[in-house]
Amino acid sequence: LQALGLLMARKNMPRIMVLMAEQNVGQSHPYYYWRGTDLSVCENVIHTSFLKDGFTFVDRTPLAGKLKMASGNLSDSEAARMGEQVDAELVIVGKAFAKYAGNIAGTAMKSLQANVTARAVRVDTGMVIASAGGHGAAVHIDDITGGTNALEKAAGNVAEDLKSQIVAKWQSEVASTTLVSLTVRGLKSYSDFIRLKDALKTEVRGVQDIFLRKMEGGTAKMDLQIEGSAISLADELALAKFENFSLDITNVSQNSLEASFVK
Repeated sequence: LQALGLLMARKNMPRIMVLMAEQNVGQSHPYYYWRGTDLSVCENVIHTSFLKDGFTFVDRTPLAGKLKMASGNLSDSEAARMGEQVDAELVIVGKAFAKYAGNIAGTAMKSLQANVTARAVRVDTGMVIASAGGHGAAVHIDDITGGTNALEKAAGNVAEDLKSQIVAKWQSEVASTTLVSLTVRGLKSYSDFIRLKDALKTEVRGVQDIFLRKMEGGTAKMDLQIEGSAISLADELALAKFENFSLDITNVSQNSLEASFVK
């Protein structure tokens, strides 16, 4: 727990929001997160599992009146957009389904089965950093109670799997280089980008490589392979003394930066 606390501190204490679409036995439609502020069975299990290890969650209540047009099949970009509205850095989004699988032979006891899938999406980049699926089974005389028990088991497996993947991803990022998205606006020509690229590689500490993703209309989008974090990179860029130009940092998040090119 102490080591995990230090890891999260180095990652600037990321906050998580959970959005699970859940359908228990007897429900004709999934229970979606926009129908109320109460947590579903799977959301409760994920919260409990992550909280005991010191993870931090954000309240999704501010989204309650904004999700009426949403569906249970959230894309990564939609999940990231929702997380941005509540200042989360990571969104766990997924689906859960429980079904009746028949009676135990010669008894009134019922067999219930559940499947849960989920993935963790970075809010600032829309990148999936973890994904997991889990199955749970339960026996009970009551359909709904048995379905709930099966959902809890499946969600517990998914929560532990997601957590280990997220921690492993963060550990790799703080122990070695990581990719940070940088968007620079105000470039007048491609030669401006070349000048910027050369300066970043030679004059900014920690920058290992630069990968141009797109340049259009004076805006260059690139990924920087760096030692450190987006915030440490922002500090370096804000204080850097480039020849004939400067970078005005306009937006900083955990994994991305935005800046203006000023001659």
